[in-house]
Amino acid sequence: MTTLTFDVDTKQFKTTIDGMIARMPKELNKITGDVARIYEESIQSMAKTVFKYETPELRKTIKAENIKRGRNPVWVIKMAKKTKWVERGRPPGKMPPETEAIKRWASRAGMSTWWLRKTIGRHGTEERPFIIPGIHKANRSRELQDILNRGAQRIVKGR
Repeated sequence: MTTLTFDVDTKQFKTTIDGMIARMPKELNKITGDVARIYEESIQSMAKTVFKYETPELRKTIKAENIKRGRNPVWVIKMAKKTKWVERGRPPGKMPPETEAIKRWASRAGMSTWWLRKTIGRHGTEERPFIIPGIHKANRSRELQDILNRGAQRIVKGR
């Protein structure tokens, strides 16, 4: 029978682990901030392809924001409430309010604002998803993988 014996320097091990734990909040905040910016840029990019006429107003509202919750950083992607009508479409029902976007749309289409609003109220609008496609695009990006890899290395190596 072969016996293997290991001698572990627990003091050195504890120092290394303590250092990694001490670096984690700062590094995780940086990593999550960088990741949130990748998602923000990716969703904005997809929005640019979807918001043909609403650009740049709606696209500019898409922002990554850091919300402090105790010691843990929480990043959220915020955007204007009206982006949901682009993402999910508008079901038939009530006429939408008269907005600047509707006025521009009616003008480009050569129809009255009232008629456009009435048509939208009667038939709704199509979905034009950009959020989930933007997230998928970010998940496939090499830049996102590099950020995660570099962050993990900085936590482990202490750089």
